[in-house]
Amino acid sequence: MAALLLRHVGPHFSPQLYVRNAVPLGTTAKEEMERFWNKNIGSNRPVSPHITIYSWSLPMVMSICHHGTGIALSAGVSLFGMLALLLPGVFIFFKHQ
Repeated sequence: MAALLLRHVGPHFSPQLYVRNAVPLGTTAKEEMERFWNKNIGSNRPVSPHITIYSWSLPMVMSICHHGTGIALSAGVSLFGMLALLLPGVFIFFKHQ
């Protein structure tokens, strides 16, 4: 009985059946990357545009100022905290002088 079952079911579970029907689904990431870089090298394009091609605009200036003030405030608070830790005595003593 087992031999009869294997004779009917066995071919359906053989690896050759799956390998024969296996086909690649598409290109791999490496092939896509190589095609992208070959296209860019062939067209002599830079990786990114130089910063001098941009014209100054109000949002750009506001963003730069916002980042600058954030860095300055962060540095000031950090410096104040470090000085409070490093100064001898307690903070109240320096506050009332």
